[in-house]
Amino acid sequence: MKKMVILAAIAAITFVGCAGTEDTKKLPGMFAVQADNSRSVIARNAATLGPYQINTARTVYFYLKNIGDFPITGIELSLGKHGSDFEPVANNDFAIFPATISQLAPSNTSSVDTFIELNINHGHIIGAIAQPNVIKNGVEGVTVRITGMTNDDGGNAIPVSLDVNVDMDIKVASFEIHYSEDEGMNYTKAEVDESASFKIPLAGKDYIKILNTGNVPLRYKVERWEDMTSAWESNVHWINIESGSYSNALIYGYGMSIFIIDTIGVIFDNDGIENLVFRPDTSIIINNINPNLNGMIFYFY
Repeated sequence: MKKMVILAAIAAITFVGCAGTEDTKKLPGMFAVQADNSRSVIARNAATLGPYQINTARTVYFYLKNIGDFPITGIELSLGKHGSDFEPVANNDFAIFPATISQLAPSNTSSVDTFIELNINHGHIIGAIAQPNVIKNGVEGVTVRITGMTNDDGGNAIPVSLDVNVDMDIKVASFEIHYSEDEGMNYTKAEVDESASFKIPLAGKDYIKILNTGNVPLRYKVERWEDMTSAWESNVHWINIESGSYSNALIYGYGMSIFIIDTIGVIFDNDGIENLVFRPDTSIIINNINPNLNGMIFYFY
């Protein structure tokens, strides 16, 4: 009986020892990300953060972690177009900081978190003075590709990577002035002259409309030039235009009318017309060639 107990004890010790060896096998370094406002960690081959609503320039932060057992070295972060086979971003819409990290220690051995900063340059370039930049309508986010090198339990070098898709709902305000010369059957986009005023053929004067080409609502006011006073804006009500819709037919005066458009707090794409800008400290679009005008003009020719 005593001999049987000793054999059982030896078997139990042998079994526990094997399990312990298996449990202590070290894993290669592995990237993971964690949103700055979340406790959840997303890892493996791809991760998704967001969606974030973007009305103007802002910064998105997330933590980069190593949930393996070996350090990751030579880390590089790069930006690619959202939803593509990682086509690099070749404009100023986004910027990532830091772009390189020398080493990322395993999270189970380090209490220091690595903070990643993604600048979304919508309206202006963050950190730059007077450098405008508008992300075009249709952009749905960006992909952050993170690459580095680690090793396994046998000392073999292993490449490691993670694609982080940052989903965004980017709001962009934009508009065009259209007119019709066939009583509203067909509309044509108005040309803009060197003073950033909109030119309307006389035959189109009864059918002038604003087309909301952005993805947010707009509102506008319009007044005849001959009726304009310093208080005209206070005397005229705002009229709303939904995304993709036309306004009502605009009133017109003898040769010229003034109007303003409010993007209601959203960045404006001026379609390359540099003199169409926001009135200071507002989201009202004006023509800045004539500061006394404080609005935009359409006229007939």
